[in-house]
Parts: sequence; C-alpha cells; structure tokens
Amino acid sequence: MLTVRRIPVLVTALLLVGALALSAMLLARAPALLAPGQQARAEQVALALAGKLGRALEAGIPPEHLTGVAEVLARTRADTTDLAWIGASLASGPAWEDGTSSGGAAEVAAATAPVRAAGRIVGRVAVRPDPHLARRILQGIAIDLAIVLLVVALAGIELGRLIPGARGFALAQAGEARLHALQRGRFAPLADPGDVPGLSATERAALRRIDAALCARRERVARLAARAAACDDRQTLAALAALRRRFRLDAGPAPAAGGGDDIRAPLFMFMLAHELSRPFLPGWAMALSEGATTLSPTLAASLPLTGFMAVVALLQLPLAARSARWGRGRTFRAGAWTGMLGYALSALATGPLVLIGAQIVAGAGFALAFVGCQGHVLDTSAGADLVRGLAVMAGAIMVAGLCGPALGGLLAGATGPRATFAVMAVTALLARAAWRIPETTPPATPATVAPASAESVLRNPLLVLLVFGCALPAKALLFATCFYLVPVEMADAGASSAGIGRMQMIHPVLSVLFIPVFSGLSRRMNRRLPFVLAGAVLAAAAIALPLGLAPDRPGFPLIGLMLGLFGLAQALSITPQGAAVGILARAVGDARSEDVAYGLFRMVERAGSALGPVLAALLLPRLGFAHSLGLLALFGLGGAFLFALGLVAFRRGPGPLAERAA
Repeated sequence: MLTVRRIPVLVTALLLVGALALSAMLLARAPALLAPGQQARAEQVALALAGKLGRALEAGIPPEHLTGVAEVLARTRADTTDLAWIGASLASGPAWEDGTSSGGAAEVAAATAPVRAAGRIVGRVAVRPDPHLARRILQGIAIDLAIVLLVVALAGIELGRLIPGARGFALAQAGEARLHALQRGRFAPLADPGDVPGLSATERAALRRIDAALCARRERVARLAARAAACDDRQTLAALAALRRRFRLDAGPAPAAGGGDDIRAPLFMFMLAHELSRPFLPGWAMALSEGATTLSPTLAASLPLTGFMAVVALLQLPLAARSARWGRGRTFRAGAWTGMLGYALSALATGPLVLIGAQIVAGAGFALAFVGCQGHVLDTSAGADLVRGLAVMAGAIMVAGLCGPALGGLLAGATGPRATFAVMAVTALLARAAWRIPETTPPATPATVAPASAESVLRNPLLVLLVFGCALPAKALLFATCFYLVPVEMADAGASSAGIGRMQMIHPVLSVLFIPVFSGLSRRMNRRLPFVLAGAVLAAAAIALPLGLAPDRPGFPLIGLMLGLFGLAQALSITPQGAAVGILARAVGDARSEDVAYGLFRMVERAGSALGPVLAALLLPRLGFAHSLGLLALFGLGGAFLFALGLVAFRRGPGPLAERAA
C-alpha cells in the first residue's frame, strides 16, 4: 500500500534510478566522446618528444650516450594524466618506454611521430592514450551526480515541512493516521486536530467529525457497561472489558505527532552544518600545524574534534535541567547562534590552537541545540511514542550524517576549507530561522517529589552498565574509526576529500535505511536491551574486520564493508538504547529522573566521542591502522560483555529493574 509517508521515499528512489540511468548512458558513450581529444593530445606529445630527441641527435650526441630519456618520458606521462604508455626507439638500437601498453589499448590507437636528424628518419616515438580515462572521469561525475541528487532529495524530505504548500501533506498524514488506527483495531482517540500544525479550520473540522464518530462508539460501550454494572451482569461486563482491551477503548488520547516531527527540519539543518566538516577537518588541522612547534601534526588532527566533543559532553548534564527553565526553543536558538560563531571563527583560523578554540565554541552551540531538541521530544512524547520521537530525532541526525560528509568533501575540494566553514556558519543560522515551534511545558511532577540528581540516577546499576558499557564504547568506536582513522588512512593512500566523504556516507546510509526497521521491530517485540547488546557486538566485529582479513594494508573495499556493518550495528541499537534510558530511569524514579538520566546518558556518549579521536591518535603511530582497529574492537566487546553479565543478573533478580530489563 502506497502511504503518505512512503511518497518521499518513492520520489527519492525515482531520482536515484534516474541518476543511475543517466550515469550508465554517459559511461556507455564516454570513449566515443573523449577519444578524439585524447588522440590529439597524444599526437602533440609524440611530436614534442620526437623533436627533443631529434635535436639531441643533431647536436652530435651518439644514440648510445643519450641519458635522461627514460626520466623525460616518465615525467611527461606523470604530467599528462590521460596517457597510458610512451615509447621511443632509434634505428641504431636504443629504446625507452614508460607505462603499460596493455589493457584495452585497442580502444584508442597509439599516436606516432618520426624522430628526424639531418633530414633522415632515425627513430620513432609512440604515445598511447589511456583507454580507461573516460570511464574514470565519468564514474567520478556519475558518483557526484548521484550524491548531489541524494542530498537534494533527502534535504527536501527533511525540510518539506517548512514549505507553506506542505499543508495538504499534513492533512493527508493526519487522515492516514486515523485509517491505520482503524486497520489495527485501535479505537482510542488520536491527537486532537488542533495540535496538528499546518491545518486550516475547515480541515480540522473534517478530522474532528471522524473523531466524533469514533467517540460515539466509545460512549455507547461505556453506557452498556454502566447498564450491565447496575444489573450486576458479570458476563456482559467481562465481554465489554474484553472489547475495551481489544480495541483500546479506554486508552487516553495519543499525543500529537509533532513531538518528533516538528523539530526534524531545524535539527537536520543544524546537524548538517556540523557534518560538513567531517571529511576535511583532520587534514585541515594537520595543514595548519605545519611548522608549528607546539603540536605534532598527528595530535593536531585529533584535537579540534576532541575539544568539540569534550565541551558537548561537559554541557549535557548541566543543560538537561536548565533547558526546561529557559525554554526548549530559546535553548536551540542560542545553540544555533553559538554554533554559527564557532564555524565563522574556524573559517578565520590561522593556526591549530585557534582552530581548536573555534571548535570548542561550536561544540557549546552543538550542546545547546541538541539538548533543546531532545527536551522538546521528552516534553511532547511518552511511553511507546517516546521510541518513535527518538527514532525521528535519530533519523534526522543520521540523514545529516549521510548528506554532510559527501557534500562537505565536494565543497572543500572545490572551494577550500575556509569557504566550507563559512557555508557551515550560514547553515547554522538558517537552522535558527527554521525553528518555529511554540514553547512546550515539561510534564508536571508532584511538588512532594524532590528533584532528581545524577547521584540518584547512578544508583540504578543496569542504567550505569548500559551507559558506560554500551553507549560510551559505541561513540568512542564511531568517532575513532569513521571520523579519524578512516579519513587519515584514506588521505595517506592518496584519496581526495570528495572520495573520503563518499566513503563516510556508507555508515549513515545503512543507518538511515535500517533505523526505522529495527526501531519498529523493537517496538512490536517490546524489547530494547537485546537490540542494544546485539548492536554492540556487531560494531566490535565490524571494526575488527581489517585486522582479520588484511592487517598490512586494508583496501578501500574492505574499509567500505567495515563501515557498512558498523552502520547496521548503529541502526540496531541507537533507538532502543535511547528508549531504554528513559524506561530504566522511571523504573526507580519519577519523571524528573528521566531528564537527568538523558543528560547523563548524552554526557557519557559525548565523552566517548571526545575520547575516540584521542585514543586513535595515540594508537595509530604505534600500531598502524588495522591493529588500532583491533584494539578498539576489544574495548567495545569488553563493554558489551559487562553489559550482558548485568542484563542476565538483573533478569534473574526481583524488583522493577528485572521487570524492565527487556
């Protein structure tokens, strides 16, 4: 069934299919289009080299005493990237060549030129164009075209709610939600149409008529129950109770879908601003550190990201409670302004220390914006809807992680890091303008309940194991591997910023595709912690692949496979892990414990994000790429093992933790 939510996915798929078809057509015609130009350049090179050899012979140098010919051929082929092979031979015997003349050479004929000396032909120079050049060029163009289309499509989906004409889409979604509820046999009231943003009074009235018809059925069941109770008709009461349970007639109204959906556009834009720096930030920090005596290039490459994440980690817990008093919207807008300032300062940085300071400012903005969005989800979602709200939030972050590195690599390659930082600052400012949500009020807590503290939350042992055994290693592995080791290794192997950005897309692509699948499965099975454990084990196994298969020099395909499996691991655990934090906090506390628990959870997560690049920077010079990954895999596996032991122990024990350990 084609649902409203699937329409953007279908449009994205059609765009990508169109891009692939166009790319295939370009690749098929590439040799015919570029061959004439290649042949002309090959003829020019052959004539130039033949002229040099002829002048050397006319100067009286014997053929057997000619030196440096091989070096000239090699330098010429290196400077002219579309040549596969150059050869020169003289009639008296000497011959030189550089490159290879095999591998599809029949596609492009070799250009030849005679070597003349004293009016006679004494030799010949042959130049063969590279038959694979056209395919290589157009493959890069095709990949960039697909990336641009994917970024445009995904950004359009995320930002679609900001378009004034999207009101009809909101109406269709609200109507479809009612249809799906009836199909699932759910007669409980849905969110009041007045809470659905973007609807006119007429559209809200139409939805309320549907809700009124369902309300009449619920009231009829209530009247029948009252009549049966008056007559002490236990059989009828039992039947009506079963009817209520089956069709959820006693359930309260569902919260508005906006708990997660309405923050998606501003959150996506702000996260996109941050993700643009992924492919070039380590390399740019190393470039700024050249000639500096305070920091080594390897350490300088890790410190900007480490400083950024350290500030994010330190601010999570203090901001978790304060953002409720300040207002979630004010917190987000303050974060957007601060982030814009940090990215602008990064564009002006002239040394590694200035760049680190600018990234610390940007990290403060990131913390403010993230806490504002998370608090809004907590204020407007509850129970099973919290899983969906967190999934929406994770989806926006993952889509930004998918679009940002690829787009940032293209921008940095075309305009340079400074201009890309300027684009990031503008994007953060646009995210501030995109926040159009009225201030929300946190759920009320009885006045007799004392405010929760981090100390009270830390008395929950299963929550501590979840946070320190799974959340911290997961973020440390992500930032050490995807955002430090992989870019540094690929740059060392000669990859461009755009190529690194494409590789970094693999992890978020798999996450974006499978987060809805695994979060829905977790919700239907009413299981969270097993998903978290499975994700932790798969992540450790994924990053151990290079050590097991190619410890000396893992190729790009193996790195891509590693990132793909790591993306699946993240998709398995990210939403169930976030939902489990709130559930475990409420198991031994109250509503205030949830805010503090999420603050602690995010603080430890960001601490792992800051720890990851530092660990990688310390391990890489000593152990190399593959062995560093292997040691990090042991770190992640150890945390998963501790969490598994705790999970088994608490499932066997009595009390609320055992009941919630699912």
